Amino acid sequence: MPGTEKTYRLNVRLNESQLNDFLTCFGKSNFRTKSEYICHLLHNTKIVQLPIFGADDILNELISVKKQIEGIAVNVNQMARHLNESRKDAILGYNVTKMLEYLPRIMDLQKELDQKTKAIQKAYVDYINKLYQDDRD
Repeated sequence: MPGTEKTYRLNVRLNESQLNDFLTCFGKSNFRTKSEYICHLLHNTKIVQLPIFGADDILNELISVKKQIEGIAVNVNQMARHLNESRKDAILGYNVTKMLEYLPRIMDLQKELDQKTKAIQKAYVDYINKLYQDDRD
């Protein structure tokens, strides 16, 4: 099975925990195997220009992006909870104003995170392609 050696090489370069973190971030649960997921990445990633960098950098950046997304979600949930808990119009008005102040920043961060995520996916696919190319040489 040609894919087996490639998957093994990938696991040697990235420890199992790092690879699982990466796959979990991009929804591995929809796929039965890592190789099936990697094939999906190879065939379904939009092209984003980004220099190729090492796997550790890719994973560190991905984990950073994931934490930023989680941070945004926490902030939005906190604001929503404040709105739901507010009973007086004055407090409600203050919270709505505060939420609207944060909204443009949250939208900017979301765009930045989307761009980073696409760039990371592209870099990771390039990295895997390079591994495949190395195996052929």
